[in-house]
Amino acid sequence: MVISLPDEQYKLLKSIDFSDIKEHIHFDDQNKSVEVTDSKVDELQIIVDDEIVLKGLSDDQEEVLPLGRKLYDLYDTIYS
Repeated sequence: MVISLPDEQYKLLKSIDFSDIKEHIHFDDQNKSVEVTDSKVDELQIIVDDEIVLKGLSDDQEEVLPLGRKLYDLYDTIYS
């Protein structure tokens, strides 16, 4: 599956650690897209979701931070 992203979302996605699925994901800097094997799309989404929980919410997890909003948008783009 190839996912084309706006520049900001592409940069955000590249900043995430995908070492668990690195052999199944390929970034194309020229086209601002990422290719992930179909069997690993769910894992990609899980990793982005983990980033939301770890870095996108306040310490008490009651408030979504600006980074969290960007991560939610990224997740929605991947999902669609």
